[in-house]
Amino acid sequence: MKNSLPEKLAVYEDARRNAFISALNLKSAGGSLCGIFGFAFPKEIVWAADMVPVNVFSIDDSNTAAAEQLWGKEYCSLLKASYGYAVTGKCPFMYFSDLIAMADSCKAKHELLDKLAETKNIYKLDAADDLEKLAASYHKFAAFLEEEFAVSITEAKLESAIKQSNTVNKQLHKLISFYQANPHVLGCLDFYNITYGSSFIFDLQERRRMLVNLLRALQNMALEMQAPLNPKTVLLTGAPQAGLREKILKLLQEILQDTAVICFSTCEGEYLELADEKPEPYMALAQKYINCQTTLSVETVIQKFKAAAVIDVVLTGCCKSTAIDVIKNDIPCLHLETDYTEADTQKTAVAIAEFIKAL
Repeated sequence: MKNSLPEKLAVYEDARRNAFISALNLKSAGGSLCGIFGFAFPKEIVWAADMVPVNVFSIDDSNTAAAEQLWGKEYCSLLKASYGYAVTGKCPFMYFSDLIAMADSCKAKHELLDKLAETKNIYKLDAADDLEKLAASYHKFAAFLEEEFAVSITEAKLESAIKQSNTVNKQLHKLISFYQANPHVLGCLDFYNITYGSSFIFDLQERRRMLVNLLRALQNMALEMQAPLNPKTVLLTGAPQAGLREKILKLLQEILQDTAVICFSTCEGEYLELADEKPEPYMALAQKYINCQTTLSVETVIQKFKAAAVIDVVLTGCCKSTAIDVIKNDIPCLHLETDYTEADTQKTAVAIAEFIKAL
């Protein structure tokens, strides 16, 4: 970790693994866990139900073979890996989840949840491209949680959850802005570990507190270093990077100088846009999430981060249109297809190195 704060960064690097214990403690104390498949999911409703939402996608291929025996080899590497962990009972998050839920148009994810329904309680949010219909879908989900788990989701609790989520996202916005201006202070793998790892800190107030302290430490470090004159940003789109950190992010951290790498996947993770705190809360959430999985989002993110280049990563078997097919901006793009195995590690490294050199 170049120019990093090892003790603070190690917390985020290990956050997912440490959250296994948090999940166990939560269940032991009588709490409820909601496993999430997908990106555009209104986790605020889950928080308002006094449940903890957690991303349950797998990040390695160690149980893929088990999934292929029951499901087939043609599916997306990410989903096969996730299903493999589910059927072998080796994913603590899935094991402890009282509910597995999703909000996604991906056909393969729907098939995955149908398979999981054989052993788990599942919920699929109704898709909608209209604000009122999406808000109604969220109302329906809240009513389901109330009945299924004997909880009460009041408007006050939902408004509180929205505000807490916003405070965390505002802090992450500050961290992203700092990183883009100071990529010499923090490597892209370290930065990804922070943004990804923070999502596994179950207490939102604690999550924000830790991010505030980390940013303060990084800002102090930056004062002692010479900042780059013209830092660039590369956008890494497509597949979630959690299972590709060693293959892609570690390599980029080694070869990129004075360049930030921002990861943007519409498959899983945290959607960091803020919800408007003034409207009726279900409508506010509908406004937040309605466009976040459209191709327009990729265009918007390129412009928002002033990306100088795009690396689009697709996992073998993915049925979605890739970001590189819809990017209209006149900037360099590299398309990579890979999976969670190490078979193409050298090929991937060569392609990335040649692309970065050409920039």
